[in-house]
Amino acid sequence: MSGLEIAIVGAGAIAETFYLPALKANKAQFGSLAVVEVNEARRDKMASDFDLKPFASMQDAAKSGIKAVIVAVPNRFHKLVATEAMRLGMDVLIEKPLAQSSVEAQEMVQTAVETGRILAVNQTRRLFATSAFVRDAVLTGIFGKLKSVRYEEGAQFNWTSVDGAYTRTDLARTGVIADLGSHVIDVIAWWVGGDLTLKRCRHDGWRGPEAFAHIELEGTADASIKISRLGRMNNIFEVQFEKALLFGEIYNWNSLSIEQNGTITRKNLDSNAKVYSDMAHSLLSDFAKAVTERKEPLFSAALSLPGMRLIDECYDSAEKFEHSWYKRIATGGQA
Repeated sequence: MSGLEIAIVGAGAIAETFYLPALKANKAQFGSLAVVEVNEARRDKMASDFDLKPFASMQDAAKSGIKAVIVAVPNRFHKLVATEAMRLGMDVLIEKPLAQSSVEAQEMVQTAVETGRILAVNQTRRLFATSAFVRDAVLTGIFGKLKSVRYEEGAQFNWTSVDGAYTRTDLARTGVIADLGSHVIDVIAWWVGGDLTLKRCRHDGWRGPEAFAHIELEGTADASIKISRLGRMNNIFEVQFEKALLFGEIYNWNSLSIEQNGTITRKNLDSNAKVYSDMAHSLLSDFAKAVTERKEPLFSAALSLPGMRLIDECYDSAEKFEHSWYKRIATGGQA
């Protein structure tokens, strides 16, 4: 499994802060590393900072013998780049969201089948020990039937995007639903086995990317999701079963609380991840193992299809939040 040559496609912020530090720290698993980037200045800087082989195109990387890539380009190019990589004989780990739509996602999964390539997607929330505990509780039925999920997450948006897509008004699906929501919706769909449909979606994206959304799902269990880029929220989850309530802090992925019969017990969980960057090590290690052993990755892209379908439903049928100041103006100042 050692010595896998891998290229990161796209020299943006996620490559620089999440993937490349983990790749460089796992020299036993990875051989020489490369970067594929059309922007010459960004390509040269990334190559110099991280000691990478620079390539201007996927074709050049493939000719050099690169057999695995991490696709970290802006969302709107995910399908194009991942499809090209697979058709060039490369296995692919792609940054979330898998694609711009569920149709694109399904086509990418089909291409992986046709080419015999591995297509994995970064769904790190499934690596949280708390997420795995909830999933196991659903599967085993230890607390009875799952009844509902409440999930609230938000912080002031401060991501340094090289592309600037997150705040551009000329691009579709760049707001909090496609960004943070692709993590949250995926993990909840994973908890309940994907059997969910959209009940209602509201957001504040009047003339640009939405920054706050309230999503309500129904199916195996009801789910209420509130996600925001505007400021810090409670950042908590609550999972109600027939016999117990599981709850905890989203970013404390190593412990949660269990309330049964009026008694609350704190449950500490085994986890190798002490800080968020540790998730990259687990993600990349699994991808490397899948590539070298030709086995299914932990986060196969096919497993993300239920979440992608729900994101589609959110954008296709979303309602805008009512704002009282618009109503007052429309009625001549009458509330």
